[in-house]
Amino acid sequence: MIFALFVTVFASLFPPATGGETVLDAVDFFDQIVGKWHGEGQLFGQPAEFEMIWEWELDRKFVRLTYSIQGATEMEAIGHYRIVESEPLDGIWLDTRGKILQLSATLTDAGLETIWRSPSEKGRTTYEFTGSDTLEVHDYYHDGTDWKLFGTASYLRVPE
Repeated sequence: MIFALFVTVFASLFPPATGGETVLDAVDFFDQIVGKWHGEGQLFGQPAEFEMIWEWELDRKFVRLTYSIQGATEMEAIGHYRIVESEPLDGIWLDTRGKILQLSATLTDAGLETIWRSPSEKGRTTYEFTGSDTLEVHDYYHDGTDWKLFGTASYLRVPE
């Protein structure tokens, strides 16, 4: 009886890990990423430069991402993530291609993974901190059967 009570108490102190468990919560993650970032990398096999500005908005209920690419492919975009206590986080992406994409994001042990989609495309972007002021970003599209990497960038935080 005492052993069963001990096991019950011990188990409640250390619940089993689940596949959806994350190290960071959304507020912690976005507190770390808020700011201006400059990235260099590849987009569709060509060199490119990237800019990201992450900002809290509307009483920290949303995070806004302002994004741009300079290179053989150029684009500007604005994304908004809604901060909620459960996952996935949802959001919207608008870009200069005229696309509106739905965002669905989850926190992982490595950072943030966002699935984006419209009726004509589906993709995934991962954000992983490699240091307090460094970030790796990988972009994939789904070709109907598998994920294909099309963009990678290493970002440095731009000092304020």
